Amino acid sequence: MLYLEVCEPPPSITNGMVTLQGGSNLSFGAVATYKCNNNFSLDGDYLHTCENGALWDLSTPTCNRMYFWYTAKSVFTDIEVKV
Repeated sequence: MLYLEVCEPPPSITNGMVTLQGGSNLSFGAVATYKCNNNFSLDGDYLHTCENGALWDLSTPTCNRMYFWYTAKSVFTDIEVKV
């Protein structure tokens, strides 16, 4: 008798999403793709594969907020005052 091992659905991530390539297939070789929302950066691998033993091959990534630092430049102009 042949038993097909399937992975549990891949873990979801905060501030992002996970999709299964090819629909809802969770059998050996299934691929999950992780992506973060706008203004968040993925920390970890974005592609994960269902391995033999019904386990995902890598640890779940996280989405970290990206911070943007802006530097203000002062622009001085010559001012002429007439009295």
